[in-house]
Parts: sequence; structure tokens; C-alpha cells
Amino acid sequence: MRLHVSAFWKPVYTKSPISTGSLGAGIVLSPGPSCKEGRTWPPVEPALKLGGGLECRLPVPVGKGFATSAAVALCTALKRYPFWEGVARAHVAEVISKTGLGDVMAIAFGKGLAVRLKPGGPGWGKVISLKVPPVGLVVATVEGPFKDTPSMLQKLDVEREFERAWKVFMDEKSFSSFLKAAIMFSREVGFMNEEVEEILKLEGVLGGYVKKSALMIFTKPEYEIKVRNEVKRKGFETFRLRVFQ
Repeated sequence: MRLHVSAFWKPVYTKSPISTGSLGAGIVLSPGPSCKEGRTWPPVEPALKLGGGLECRLPVPVGKGFATSAAVALCTALKRYPFWEGVARAHVAEVISKTGLGDVMAIAFGKGLAVRLKPGGPGWGKVISLKVPPVGLVVATVEGPFKDTPSMLQKLDVEREFERAWKVFMDEKSFSSFLKAAIMFSREVGFMNEEVEEILKLEGVLGGYVKKSALMIFTKPEYEIKVRNEVKRKGFETFRLRVFQ
């Protein structure tokens, strides 16, 4: 299983949870949760709605923007149902729980740079994948303005910011245009702070973005260790994740 960190997105609500979802783009990461039968852990709402029954170890904390609830829900659903039905049930559980709109689809059908071209679960949504070039990746957590996804979705209106970022990205539909759109969106919706802006100016950094509390930093390959050490020195917790291609 994988994780997913959206860079820019727009919620699309319909009368049905299966057709509700989001447009946007993000990076698919590994490793994701490693699960076995046992007590339900972590007790995230969508997994509980699906019956729980899995004990999962995660490489990142829950509720920080890494789509952990979507990944655990997907693991739980696929334990009981065939692939397509499992993805659909996990997507619906996420939407009903207000813990995510597009992460299940990105994790289930995406790799590298996952682009959600149509909102909704299987049969409704459409995800395409673009390859991420060889880059270094430093993943960390920062102090975010929202404590959880439901409060973020309720309080954050991203229509205008998304349209601007989406145009920048789609003009080239490349990793380079993705980085431009991602940092633009993070700044305009208030995810960035001065300390993160300074980190993104470090030598060897190609770009980065923040989703809720998840910080993604892309570097030239030879600068990854140096940048990670500097991020740690500044007091940020880092995690060893890689782009899933």
C-alpha cells in the first residue's frame, strides 16, 4: 500500500458519495501502511465504517496530510472485497467521514505524479500518472493551520487558487510545471510559513509544497542528504519515504 500527498486540489460535491471527489494532483509515496489482522489501529473513521479488524504500522503520523486514513481504509476494504469494489467502498467511507475526497483513487490507481482529471470513485473518477524525474525527496512535518481534514475542507475555499494552479500545471503538464503550481497553491491558501520558505531557498532544492502539515521538498539527487540534515537541524521531524513509480 502507498501514501499520497496532494499539492493542489478542488473538492467536487455531488448528491452521491461515489461520484463526489476532487480534481488535483499529488505525489504517491511508499512505503505505506503495513497491516495485519488484529485490533483496529489506527482507529481512523473510514476504516471503522468498513468494520476495522486490521492493525497497521505507518511510517508517518496520522492526520498530518499524508492520506493515512485513505491508505488504512483501502487496506481494510481490500481485505474483504475484490479490488474494484474495495476501492469504491474505501472511497465512499472517506467521503462520508469527511477525511478525504481523492486520496483513495490516487493511491489505488496512481503512481509518481498522480493527476485526478475527473472526480469520484471507480466508474466516475479518472486518474492518470506522470513520471517523476530522478530527484531527491525530503519529507517532514510542519505546524499547520488546520488540526484535521474535516475542519480544513469546511473552512478552506480553494476555488480561485486551484484554477490558477491548475492552469499553470496543465499548460505544460510536466513535473516542472507541477512544482510551480504546487508552491503557488501552498502560498495562496496559507500553508506556507517563513521558515518553510527559507528551507526552499537552500542550495540544491528544486521546489516543494505543504499539504496541511506535510512538507514535501524535492532536491537535486546529490543534495538530498545535505538538505535533510539541514531540515533536521532546524527542528523538523523527517521521514524516509520515496516516490512510488
